[in-house]
Amino acid sequence: MTIRTKNPVRMTVWCVGAVLLLWVCVWGGFNMTGFCWADKRWLSDEERIDGIIEMIYRQPAVVWGDHYKGSRENPTISYQSVQDFKEKNPNCCQVGQRDFGDGLWSPRSTLEEFLGFGRNADIVAVEYAERFKGEDGQVHTRPKQMYYGSTNCGRMW
Repeated sequence: MTIRTKNPVRMTVWCVGAVLLLWVCVWGGFNMTGFCWADKRWLSDEERIDGIIEMIYRQPAVVWGDHYKGSRENPTISYQSVQDFKEKNPNCCQVGQRDFGDGLWSPRSTLEEFLGFGRNADIVAVEYAERFKGEDGQVHTRPKQMYYGSTNCGRMW
């Protein structure tokens, strides 16, 4: 069977357009399901959590105002490793695609993410003890709850 057309250029444009549309749908579908293109696989929630924790403990010590003792500033103390963080903060983290009951939403449902590159796949909620050195020279802790965006490859955005 031969397809005849009066305008072969028009048919070529239609075919190229169809292939491009198919590619965008495949690419977007993989991004929507959380596929990591760099690793050529899907990451588990545990791997996403480990990636966020690694970014947290590698951040340099930050000087915050001590909300418990007025305006005195105390530098935070970083964790040594992901394992150290998890040992000191059991059940610290959860991964979500929508919200955690307080109105946060996941950008995974947006057109930008569909056409994007997996930059903002999930939200990782992290509850941990922020450590800091007090006026007395001792290490103190205060509770901290943060929400971090995670890429399809487990990096913070």
